[in-house]
Amino acid sequence: MITPVKSIKLFKTKMLLPILACVLTSGVALIGQESVAQKLTGAVQARKMVKTGEAAPDFTLNDENGKPVKLDDFKGKKLVVFFYDSDNAATTSDEHKRIQSNYKKYKLKNVDVLCIGPDPVASHKAMNTQLALDYHLLADKDDKIRLLYGLPPAVSGSRGRYGMVIDKNGTIRKIAGGKDLSDSVVSDMFDYAMSTQGSGF
Repeated sequence: MITPVKSIKLFKTKMLLPILACVLTSGVALIGQESVAQKLTGAVQARKMVKTGEAAPDFTLNDENGKPVKLDDFKGKKLVVFFYDSDNAATTSDEHKRIQSNYKKYKLKNVDVLCIGPDPVASHKAMNTQLALDYHLLADKDDKIRLLYGLPPAVSGSRGRYGMVIDKNGTIRKIAGGKDLSDSVVSDMFDYAMSTQGSGF
């Protein structure tokens, strides 16, 4: 026989269970959201942006032909590395034309070029063929190398565009950009690589 007291307890239990379930579900959801946020912000904060005077972090990425390209393979050469936006971005073709124009002037003077973009190999192949580029486009599909260098990832809303000069010893000597690869930024990278004297150059 259910007494009035037991009825009240049962009523309270039935009322509380849905509330507890809701609280627990919300808590799990919040933890999940926090986990995602931590992954995103943690990735950005995984390393601060590289600085001049530091050794350029080594990496291996596939080029437009699907062939692995390793940064260390360029030691002994002056290297200009450009990080650019999607192959489909409005300004990308013009940026590559600027780079190609400068590269033609300096490719016989022991200056090489690598361009790193977020698109897959097939997209880079189409871009390379369309613009008849003399340098490699490397596929950084998951932004791993951007994060390795401390550059803004895709989740930031804007990848940003950067140029870096790396000397023969693998040391970063100059960094420029952030918004776009303008004529001045591209020319400055190549001019710096050619004019600077001293250890590593």
